[in-house]
Amino acid sequence: MTSSTGGCVADAFEPNDRPGAAANFTNFTFDQSSGSFGGWFMASQLTSCPTEVALSSSSSSSGALSSTSSSGNSGIPGCVADPSPPDAGPAPSALPPPQNGDDWFKLAFPCCGGAANYSVSITFDPDVGNLDLYVHDQETGALLGSSTSSDATESVSGQTAAPGILILVRNVSGTVVPYSLGGNANATTRAVNDACRNAAPLPDAITPLNDDQHTTLNGAANDHEFSEPTCLGSRMPGSDTFFSLALEPQQTLTVTLDSTDNLALYLLSSCTDNCCWAGADETTSGVETLTYTNATGVRQDLILVVDSAEPPDVTYPYPVFSLSSTIE
Repeated sequence: MTSSTGGCVADAFEPNDRPGAAANFTNFTFDQSSGSFGGWFMASQLTSCPTEVALSSSSSSSGALSSTSSSGNSGIPGCVADPSPPDAGPAPSALPPPQNGDDWFKLAFPCCGGAANYSVSITFDPDVGNLDLYVHDQETGALLGSSTSSDATESVSGQTAAPGILILVRNVSGTVVPYSLGGNANATTRAVNDACRNAAPLPDAITPLNDDQHTTLNGAANDHEFSEPTCLGSRMPGSDTFFSLALEPQQTLTVTLDSTDNLALYLLSSCTDNCCWAGADETTSGVETLTYTNATGVRQDLILVVDSAEPPDVTYPYPVFSLSSTIE
């Protein structure tokens, strides 16, 4: 884009004056050969133009996802309702109101969806003007960190389980400020089905699940936690991973989980309905067996969760497990 506003020439990343129009870093490269990702990003010859008109953010362009409420299915026999929906993550946090001269950027973590270490910085001439730096969770909009000094460099670093970050460069001086933006991110590969929306098809006894992408809670976030013990004796505040399955009327599901860690199994109605149909949490380590028969008279599409009783910062090294199932 080569247009100018009030004598300020827009840079190549414009228009990126609101979260929904955040410029994407396409040169952020990853090396996954070792089961992890790492990469850098850099953009120079950027310009913060205070005369750019900030468009009002709306729910469709805010860059944050809203959690949905749960119906609970409390009237269905055999389904124990819990008021909190799974996979909602933190409560959505409102992004800052738009201001003239805002520049937004986004950075996705393609291989792992989160559990990433990141570092972001901007450099500029403080004699020309002043810029502040903010980093937000791409999924919820929550503020992850900020740097608001009057120095020539503003930097934010941290760790997030989000699938990416939103970066806001805010002009607080009202002058045209050239700047550079750069940083890096890295993480250990986590299970691809850590989030409920990425639930993997449940394996059967003939093809037991034994690949590292599904049998580890490495780097997995605590996406689902009961607000109170329901079909289990614990709220299950630890890391979790998700599987999908379908049961016709009168079919019986049997799932066997084997682990040296304190893991549990339970069945939910869906990713947005936190109603538990069955659970298994009999031991602190070893084999857990879940058995459930569909007696509803209709087909059920369900979510099986493998969950840890220990919070993620306690469960280290991350739990591993084997899983097999039959439907008869």
